[in-house]
This record gives sequence, C-alpha cells and structure tokens, in this order.
Amino acid sequence: MEIRQMLALIIRFFAIIVFIYGVNYATGAMSMMANLGSEAGQTYYLAAPACIILVSIFLWFFPFTVASKIASSNEASKEKIGSISYTDLRSVLFTTLALYLLFNVVSDAIYWGGFFIMYEPIPTLQEGIPVDYKAAMLTTLCELIILLPLLFGRKGFSKFVYKLRYGA
Repeated sequence: MEIRQMLALIIRFFAIIVFIYGVNYATGAMSMMANLGSEAGQTYYLAAPACIILVSIFLWFFPFTVASKIASSNEASKEKIGSISYTDLRSVLFTTLALYLLFNVVSDAIYWGGFFIMYEPIPTLQEGIPVDYKAAMLTTLCELIILLPLLFGRKGFSKFVYKLRYGA
C-alpha cells in the first residue's frame, strides 16, 4: 500500500467522523431555528451544519484528490508501507471511531443525567420535555447503539446481548 492510498483511507474515515459530527450539530441547529423568528438567523444556523456535511461528502467522494495534495509528489510518497496490514489499519480506525462515539455518549449521558436531576425545579419545563430535547436524547441513544458493536466487536456484542436477554 502506498502512502497516498493510506492517506486516502484515513481521509475517508475522517469523512465519516465529520459527517457524524455534522448530523449531530444539525439537530441542535434545527432546534435553534425553531426558536428564531427571522429568516436571516435561520439561514445562519442552517449554513454551518450544511457546510460541515458538504465537506464530509467531498472528502468521501474525493479522498485520492485530497491525499495527492497532502502527500508530496516526490519518490518517497510512492514507497510501499509494509509495516501495517489492512486488517490492522481497519482495527485501529474502527477503534478510533468507537472512542469518539464513547466520548459523545458519555458526555451526553452526563448532560442528560444532570438535566433529569434538575428537571423538576425548572418552571418553564412543567408542561413536559420539549421536542428538541427528546430528539437530542434519541441521538444519544442512536450513538450508543452504533457504539456497542464497534466497542465490543461482533463476538463480544453477541455475548453482551445474550447476557442482557438471558441474564447469564
């Protein structure tokens, strides 16, 4: 595998992370848009996540173009990398993605735990939890569902589900 090919794989992986971040950011931006009255404010809150998602799409479809701009055009960039196999690289990248999702899930769980502890004293929320808060909680749950197989692997995830189901 050449250095440019390795960079293209890393760029594609980075595109996945940027896309997840953009979608996560878009949910918050949409809730802010619902509270704004002016169209200019709504465009501002929509433009930021749209740019992040567009960058991730560009990185996904053109990783070799970006990699060729990053890597120099000399002979050293055409050297073969033999110290890491494809499965090792895949393992490292999916572990990195799992750690990123773990960070998001843990930080969101701490936030929502604190929210529910302080929920009753908030007078503006007596009629119920707003829809945007419920959407953010659902996003955290989806991140957790994606995280579990990445963190435990296929066999570990199967054992985890078996223990949850049968208590053994």
